[in-house]
Amino acid sequence: MGKLFDTKTRSNLSEAVSAVNSHITKQSVGVFSKQLADRVASLESLSDAELAEVRDVAGGATQSLESMFDHMGLSGASNNDSGLGYLDERRTNASKEAASIVMMAAGDPVGYLQRGLAASVEDFKDSSQGRKVNAIAEGAHGDMQYLENAAFGLESYDENELRKHIAFSTVFAAATARQADFAEAFFPTYVVSPEQIGTDVRVRRNMVLNRKLHPVTGKPMDLEKVNLLEAFRDHNILSNESTLLVPVYREESKDNFVDVTKVPVRTVPVDGYDVETAPLKFGKTIDLLGVSQTDQLLKAGVVDNTDAIDAYARLDNIYLSVGDSVVAFNVRRSPRAGAVKSVEGDSREMNFQFTTQDLLLTAETKNTAGVVAPELANLNGLKLRVAVDVVGRMSVEYGNINLNATGLEVKAVFDEQNEPVSLNDASAKAIIDALKLAPFGFELFGRRNNANRRTQGLLVDVTEYAERYTVPISSPLSTVAPLATDKSAKDLQALINSANIRTNNNAVTLLLNYADDLKAATQTSFFKSSLTTVPGVGRLLVEPTFKYLEIDLAKEVNSVQSAQRAEDIQGALVTPIRNMAYELVRDSNYQAALDADAEGRSERPHLVVGTDIVTQQFLMVTGDTRTLSIGMDHTIVASPDKRMVGKIVLAFVRKNTSEPDALSFGSHIYIPELSSVVPVPRHGAINRETMIQMRNLQITNLPIMGMIDVKNLDIATSTRTQLDVNSKVVKTEDESGNGGNGGNGGSEGGTGNGGNNGGAVGE
Repeated sequence: MGKLFDTKTRSNLSEAVSAVNSHITKQSVGVFSKQLADRVASLESLSDAELAEVRDVAGGATQSLESMFDHMGLSGASNNDSGLGYLDERRTNASKEAASIVMMAAGDPVGYLQRGLAASVEDFKDSSQGRKVNAIAEGAHGDMQYLENAAFGLESYDENELRKHIAFSTVFAAATARQADFAEAFFPTYVVSPEQIGTDVRVRRNMVLNRKLHPVTGKPMDLEKVNLLEAFRDHNILSNESTLLVPVYREESKDNFVDVTKVPVRTVPVDGYDVETAPLKFGKTIDLLGVSQTDQLLKAGVVDNTDAIDAYARLDNIYLSVGDSVVAFNVRRSPRAGAVKSVEGDSREMNFQFTTQDLLLTAETKNTAGVVAPELANLNGLKLRVAVDVVGRMSVEYGNINLNATGLEVKAVFDEQNEPVSLNDASAKAIIDALKLAPFGFELFGRRNNANRRTQGLLVDVTEYAERYTVPISSPLSTVAPLATDKSAKDLQALINSANIRTNNNAVTLLLNYADDLKAATQTSFFKSSLTTVPGVGRLLVEPTFKYLEIDLAKEVNSVQSAQRAEDIQGALVTPIRNMAYELVRDSNYQAALDADAEGRSERPHLVVGTDIVTQQFLMVTGDTRTLSIGMDHTIVASPDKRMVGKIVLAFVRKNTSEPDALSFGSHIYIPELSSVVPVPRHGAINRETMIQMRNLQITNLPIMGMIDVKNLDIATSTRTQLDVNSKVVKTEDESGNGGNGGNGGSEGGTGNGGNNGGAVGE
C-alpha cells in the first residue's frame, strides 16, 4: 500500500488546517462569497466566463494549498524510482482539485452541502429515469458499505459550524481524494462537483450496416449494425461488393449462360443478398450491365445510360470441357488478364488479349463438381500443359462484352519424373485426343463505376452511448470526544486513515467481485459483446474477455540449488503473465479499439498487474526492467489486503486521461464533502462529535481481465527439490560388456580402481 503521509509529518495536520484558515481569513470580503460557493457546487453547468472566475480564485489559493501539502507530506513524489511516478502526479492533481472545491465553498457551506445532498436524495428516490447504473457493491468478496434509501434532513445544518471547520474539510478532502498505489492503478481518481451526483461514461461507436428496407408486414426491424472495430479482425465486414458485376441467372437471360447441367448454378453474396449465377458463353455479345442487375438493384431503378463499367476489368475464370466434365482455371492474377484501352476506335472500348501456355491438367485435377474428373484418370501419370488465347472487346459505356477462346491445344507433356514426352508419341497422342478439349465459358471480374451514385454501398453510422453512475453516500465515520478536550488534529487523522482504508478495501472488493461476474458472463456459450449484463460501457468497443490460470509452484519449480530457486519462481510466474496479457489483447480486440480512439496515433496497451506484497517481489526478472517484454508497458502494484494473497490480477488502463474512459479498466469518482464538528447530547452527556460521510465510488469500465491463482509459493521458496540418487542403476562389466568408470573408493579410504577391473568395487 502506498504511503499517504510521511511519518514525521503526521502530527502536522493542525498546521495544514491553519494554512488553509490563514488563506481564507486574509482574502478580501466577497472573494469566498455565496455566489462562488454556488458556482463551485455546479461546475459542469457554468458558462466559460463563470468558470474562468472560479479558476482565478482557485489559482490564488495555490500557495496556501502548497503549504498545506507540505505540512501533510503530500508534496514530494515517492514512487519515481519504482516507475509509479505517474500515480503520484495523478493523486496530487486530484487532491488539489478536491481541496480547492471545498475551500471555495467557505462563502456558503450550507448551500454547498445541501445542493449535493438534495440532488442525491432525488436521484436515489427516483429510479424511474432508467439512466442510473448500479456498480457492483456486493458479492462473494464483500460489499462496499454504501447507504441505501438515503434520506437527509437538509434543514439541520449549522452554517457557522460548517464555515468554522471548512479548513478541516479542505484537509480531509485533500487526503481522502488520494488512493494507495493498488487502488489508484486500477481505479484512477476523478473529482466532480457535488451537483453532478455522479458521472457519465460515454463511448462513440462507428457502426457499419447495409441499407435495409422496412417490410410491409410490420415484422420487427433489425438493422444488423456491426462495430467497425471488428473489421480489424474480420475482413469480411468491409468486403462489400455492392457494385460488383455478377451475371444473374434468370429464365429470361439464360441464353447468355453455359449449359447449367454441366456447370450448375451457384449462389454468391452480393451487397448482403444471395444471387444465383453461372459462367457466360464464349462467342456471344452480352450486355454485362443489364444481365448483372440484382433484384435489390432493380428496386432502386433499372440500370440506364448513366451507368458504366469500371475500366478495371479482368478475366477471372476460364472453363474448359474435358469430355463430359468441365474444369475451371483461375487466371485473374495472371499477366495480360486485364482489359486494356484499344489503340484505335471508340475511346470507351477496351480489348482483351489474354494468352497462356500454363494451364495444367493431371490425374488429380478436379472438375467443377469438386471431384477428380474421370476423363483424366487415364493420363497414366502424364501431365499436360495446355495453351489457350482469350480475345475480345468490351464497351464500358454500353456494357457490351464479347470474348472468344482460340488456339486451345496441349503445348507440352511430361511424365511422372517431370521429363518431357514427345507430342508425337503414339500413346500420349491417343490420350490427348481422347480428352476432347474444348472452350466452354468464362467469368469476368468487374464493377460498375457508380459515377451516377446509384449505389450507396456500406453505411457508416456514428452512435453515442452513455451510462450514468450515481455516487452513493457511504456510511458515516465519526469520532467522539469530551466537549472540554481539543483533539481536532487527532480526530482528523483518525477519520482520514479510516476513510482511506475503506476506499482501498473497496477497490479490492470491486476487483474480485467483478472478476467473478466477468468470468461467469464470458463462459456463456452464446455470449456476445453487446451483452448488457456485463458491467462497463467498454463492452461496446471490445469483446469482453476473461482469462484464468492456476499455477502450482510446488510442481513448476524444480531447483536443486537455493540460488536458482528465486529465478525459477520468477520464470514460472512472469511467462504465464506475459502470455495471458497478449492473449487478452488479441481476443478482446483491445489494440484495435485503442488505435481507433487515438485518431491515427500509435498507442500501446498499458497493463496493470496487481498482487500481494510477497508475490510482487517475484514479478521482476533479474536484469530485465521490462518484465513483460517489449511492446507491453506495465505497472506492478501490491495490496496488503489478505484477499489478494496468492492472486495476480491483470487489467488494462490508460495513464493520461482527464475523465472516466471506456478503454481504461476502472475509475474512482470522488465528490468532496464537508465534515461537521458539533456538540451532541447523548445519554445525558454532551460530547464533541466529528462526522464525515464520503461520496466516492469505484466503477469498472473495461471488461477485460485476467486472474492467476498462485498455489504453494511458501513451499516453493522454502523447500529444495530432492533428487533420488538411490534409484540409479549402475551396470557392471559383466552386464555392459566393457569396463566401467572408476568408482569412488568405499565409504572410507577406497582407491576406486573399478575402471581397470571391469567395475569392481573400490577397496
